[in-house]
Amino acid sequence: MDTLPRDTWNSFFESKEHYLKFRARWAQLNDTSDENRPLLAAAYYLLTSALRGRDWRRGFAPVTNQTKLAHGAQPLRAASQALWDCKSPYNRRAGFLAVFDGLVTEEMANAACAWLPDKIDPQQTEIESAYLSPAVGS
Repeated sequence: MDTLPRDTWNSFFESKEHYLKFRARWAQLNDTSDENRPLLAAAYYLLTSALRGRDWRRGFAPVTNQTKLAHGAQPLRAASQALWDCKSPYNRRAGFLAVFDGLVTEEMANAACAWLPDKIDPQQTEIESAYLSPAVGS
């Protein structure tokens, strides 16, 4: 499954206005003319893609440079680390969601992350599926 069904990702937000405020905040965070904007890690892009039901894999490309691979680079290390950062309950308690100014709650993040794979092998060269069906009762 490359994208989440509309009714699934719509359920992450309380209303259309909530979703539009989230989109506006995300645009503000990505405003490159703002010198005071926070530096966003890949996990923020992954979470935002999941909340919007988009294919989060599009933000990651495997390392293919043979020199880097020969020196130990893992093809999907960035995607693997972003997944871990996004799904880590410690990160969410430690202020990971603070950049969204309360527009993304821990419950929303948990619901979106339930659809993401738990981990990927950073040695892989591609990710088979963007989203998985969350476990029943999650």
